[in-house]
Amino acid sequence: MITDFKKIDSLSSSDFEIFVRDVFVAADWSDAIITKVGQEFQCGD
Repeated sequence: MITDFKKIDSLSSSDFEIFVRDVFVAADWSDAIITKVGQEFQCGD
């Protein structure tokens, strides 16, 4: 878990996606998922 937001810039793109999903889940979003690049969408965003 990131406790210093300055460290976000050092995350890989896949770790950033996981971080954002975890933030959404912590905010009680029940449908936050990570898409698979090239399979479901053009990009994983």
